[in-house]
Amino acid sequence: MRKENWLKTIFSFSRPYKARITPSVFCACLGDAGGIVPYIGVCGIIVMFFTGSQTAQGVWLWSAICLAEYAAKLLFCAASTALAHISAYTVLEIVG
Repeated sequence: MRKENWLKTIFSFSRPYKARITPSVFCACLGDAGGIVPYIGVCGIIVMFFTGSQTAQGVWLWSAICLAEYAAKLLFCAASTALAHISAYTVLEIVG
């Protein structure tokens, strides 16, 4: 008797919920990508001070970009978590 791959077994349960799982993965990727931008913004502010080209407008601009991207990160991560949990608990409800 041939054993079935455990990953195929898991995906067989989740296949009907692919419409929720795919956006969850997409939102997670966007959230992680958005989490990198604030570091780039802080680096931009530091570079402005080292090169002597700092202005209040430049610092405020980079700060606004960092804050907006951090808010986007939180939003996308929350959406990803919600979609993944809804899918997981729905699968558990049907299987269990």
